[in-house]
Amino acid sequence: MNDKPPSRLLQRAAERTSERVFFLGSSLASFQEARGIDDSELARVLHCDQENLARLRLCRRPDVDGAAFQVEVRAIAERFHASDLSLAQLLREVAAIDAMREAGQPRTAGFLMAARERRRPRRGRHRDSQ
Repeated sequence: MNDKPPSRLLQRAAERTSERVFFLGSSLASFQEARGIDDSELARVLHCDQENLARLRLCRRPDVDGAAFQVEVRAIAERFHASDLSLAQLLREVAAIDAMREAGQPRTAGFLMAARERRRPRRGRHRDSQ
């Protein structure tokens, strides 16, 4: 991998994408925030170098529910020498995070609810009382 830092102009353009949902940069920023990782760790997750990471941010974000999702992810990953599987997983995870935010739930609420659910006794069964 080439860990050469991106040019200042490319880096500045890439940074501006984090707040615009049209761009892949917004998904990458959400993923980094959720995982608490920096650019070098994100590049490792996606199996790409940091200069290509900056270029990835400038791409249009594929729609995880769209019919062309896999084709678009594969094309982006191939163009920027990243893992298509890792990119697809990242985008799906971010979509789940976004869905929880829209529902007004904290990020971990959906995951913790499953751990807290208790099995209720079936009706018609009586407990032995002693």
